[in-house]
Amino acid sequence: MLVLGLDGGGTSLKATLAKDGRAIKRKIFEKGVNISAVSAEELERTIKEVRGWSGPVDEVRAAFSGAGDPERKAVLTAVLEKFFAKSSRMILSDAEALIACLYEGKPLTIAIAGTGSIVVGIDENGRFVRAGGWGHLFDDEASAFSIVKSIIVEALLHVDGLVGHDPVFHELLNYYGFDKLEQLANLQRFSDFKEKIASFARVMPNTQLVKRIMKKELKLFTDRVRQVLALTNADRVLGFGGMFLNEEYRNIFCSMLRDVEFEHLKLHLDEALATKTNLKVGFK
Repeated sequence: MLVLGLDGGGTSLKATLAKDGRAIKRKIFEKGVNISAVSAEELERTIKEVRGWSGPVDEVRAAFSGAGDPERKAVLTAVLEKFFAKSSRMILSDAEALIACLYEGKPLTIAIAGTGSIVVGIDENGRFVRAGGWGHLFDDEASAFSIVKSIIVEALLHVDGLVGHDPVFHELLNYYGFDKLEQLANLQRFSDFKEKIASFARVMPNTQLVKRIMKKELKLFTDRVRQVLALTNADRVLGFGGMFLNEEYRNIFCSMLRDVEFEHLKLHLDEALATKTNLKVGFK
């Protein structure tokens, strides 16, 4: 049985093709597929590329950021049906997919911080719990997009003469190929602005300003973690997503949760979806 596992986020789409529970090949498509930030046409182009790479499969198991919303899920379903019409299909949010892959009957709490952010969990009765994840306009604190957006806000305040200079501003100019900080405002004109802005988090230096922003945003994010821990009665928190690759970010996160056991998850979600045989789905 050929299974295609997909992990679609704001900056990339990761794909694993597996046969009878064993991974055959894996590829990262450097294109964001969060339906809140890309058009259906852009999503179609990316999935068409994936179909060309994978060929026909028996089943598609897809984890997409934003797929928890019925309207966005309907768009994703239509696109996958177009290119994988003969395949059975499972579509989950990235949060649901993590729980599906990791749940073994015991309470779980997972803090996800990639392009966006959310805290999710499941209690001993299989009840799904969430806090946050309402999108980049309303929260997503401590995510790559939110942190970099806050850095850009500070850079533009510096242009206005309201705050001092920080070395991260120079790195912003180098990364985006701009000559002046004022040009950072043009990022919002791109259709994939969310992806472009969030991508800077991979290379940003941990300057004093960046640390201050991370501390401010992690305060609310860790409050969400405590809320989900209390509701699930889990005894630890699992961290997943690109922001947890930043050592300073992890240190601040753990310092705010000193009394909570932490584990940094390093699994490839697309590979786990493609190879795992006993996925837990259908949460209460």
